Amino acid sequence: MSNKKDQPVTPQSEDSQITPSSRPTIGVLVSIVNRFQPFWEGTVDAALEHNANLICFMGGSVHTSGQPYVMSYFPHRVPGLCFFVLADEERLDGLVTWAGSGVGLGMHLDEVEMKQFMDRYRTIPTVNYEGILNGVPTVTTDTYQGMCELLTHLIEVHNCQRIALIRGPKGHVESEARTQAYLDTLRRYKLYSHPELMCPPSGWQVQFGVDMVNLLIDERGLRPGTDFDAIAATEVDYAIGAIQALQARGIHVPDQVAVVGFNDRTEAQTSSPSITVMRKPFHAAGVKAVEAVLDLIEGKPV
Repeated sequence: MSNKKDQPVTPQSEDSQITPSSRPTIGVLVSIVNRFQPFWEGTVDAALEHNANLICFMGGSVHTSGQPYVMSYFPHRVPGLCFFVLADEERLDGLVTWAGSGVGLGMHLDEVEMKQFMDRYRTIPTVNYEGILNGVPTVTTDTYQGMCELLTHLIEVHNCQRIALIRGPKGHVESEARTQAYLDTLRRYKLYSHPELMCPPSGWQVQFGVDMVNLLIDERGLRPGTDFDAIAATEVDYAIGAIQALQARGIHVPDQVAVVGFNDRTEAQTSSPSITVMRKPFHAAGVKAVEAVLDLIEGKPV
């Protein structure tokens, strides 16, 4: 099998020359494409615009399940990473990763393990999307302001005064930013952030939205529509789960309890009722990430 640096061998005249392709080849590491299709489409559009080759390395979800993470033999310990091994400097001129987040690469790695994972690509010009990785340029979106706008919508349009929060994992950059936006927005409107309205850090699945509603009602004894009139979720999956749990109890959404979420999914728009969400600019982020990698390849600062 040849790689990008191999050159074709064809009959040539004495005066002809074979020159390497001027098209840079960029790799994109993701766990899945369908759920984050706008990001992938953004990288494709940018590659087409700038005459670059693009290879997607879709490794599936990566879970260490509490087992030691050892890069030297990780394909045998963590099968989902096998495809990511193929992204190397022999094939690629640059790389876009979605690491530093529990979502993009489907990982559950601590800071040391994530550094070990990223060290494999240290010789390749790399740009990361979402999450801060030491020494790696990162494309981020202002989810803090987006969460502020989502809460402002609840307060000003729907007159919600007692808003519960379902938040993402502790330490996740965007989850922390959206949680801070919740606290700051309530403070700005002089609405006290009752500790019992704030759920503990969660994972990523829809089930966490179900679990947190059960926690609010069953364990904390809060009355829907009285003790809380809205739920703001830092991820749309939690909002989907929250609505499922409320409706299972016969609680009307949004008449008794309004529910909003961050990010977007088809399920959020096709659910009954549909969910008001703040949509992230995934497409623009994909474009920006590829353009930043191309700048790195050309030696430009990013």
